[in-house]
Amino acid sequence: MAPGLPAGYAGGGRGIGEDSFLLVCGGLYDAALGIADAQRTGSDVLSMWTSEGGGGKAVPFTVKQNLLRSYMASWWYNDADCLMLRRQEQMTRGLRLTLGLLSDTEVRTVLANQYLSGGLLSQTEPLADMDQDRTEELRHLLPYVPVSAVPVLDKGERIPSRVHVRGQGLRELVLLNWSDTQTESVQVSARDILGDETEEKTYILSAFYSGQYGAAGPDEAVNLGSLPPHSAEIVRVQPRMEEPQIVGSTGHFALGAEVEDVCTENGRIVLKTPHLPFPVTYSVLWEGRVHTVHM
Repeated sequence: MAPGLPAGYAGGGRGIGEDSFLLVCGGLYDAALGIADAQRTGSDVLSMWTSEGGGGKAVPFTVKQNLLRSYMASWWYNDADCLMLRRQEQMTRGLRLTLGLLSDTEVRTVLANQYLSGGLLSQTEPLADMDQDRTEELRHLLPYVPVSAVPVLDKGERIPSRVHVRGQGLRELVLLNWSDTQTESVQVSARDILGDETEEKTYILSAFYSGQYGAAGPDEAVNLGSLPPHSAEIVRVQPRMEEPQIVGSTGHFALGAEVEDVCTENGRIVLKTPHLPFPVTYSVLWEGRVHTVHM
């Protein structure tokens, strides 16, 4: 059962058994309330940025659908459909759905799309057939971290370019660049993420892909690098602390919120983490400098 669902939620267990999981993939939203454990929120995906010729919907279209239906996560697990990271320039079986034409920066957007769905990871291809570097991109979504996504809808945009992420001990802003040509500057303040919850204190803002971080007051924007066309960036905000705190990671998009504890033992930084399926490097700020910890 998905965390945070309303009291009395029954899911599909009444008809197919309590140990079963009912995923609905037809857009029957009102009819599936109280029955589905998970529900598709978008169309069939294509692993490409444009979709001339039909046979599925390209990345901007499906991400738009998923973002505008993010509120449904209080009803069931939102299913953003299959994550396709393959590189494949020739069709098999004459199907455009088998192509994999996304660039490395465009892959960041489809990974963010899965993250913003709230925790249900749907992956479609045999891992043994994927390029190793694309397989390793899965580390950004593992282990499971429950989050909720709230897109910013007051900018009059066709597709939201900013999405607030909330989880236990986690507040982030996901930035999406839908431009085909323009690189954007990543300038974010604590108030941009926390809004009215911002306090008069020093905050740390950390960007996932650029690896940059900065300390600032609540309304001071921090320069965290740039955002290429068709790409995504994840920015975490956290209050500045005296004890060690994670300010960068090559692992999960949660930027350290997946770590169970950060402490020191005999002058060494110790991270207590759940099982990590890939090697991860953490950047930990302690005593005024950044320390590198390999897991």
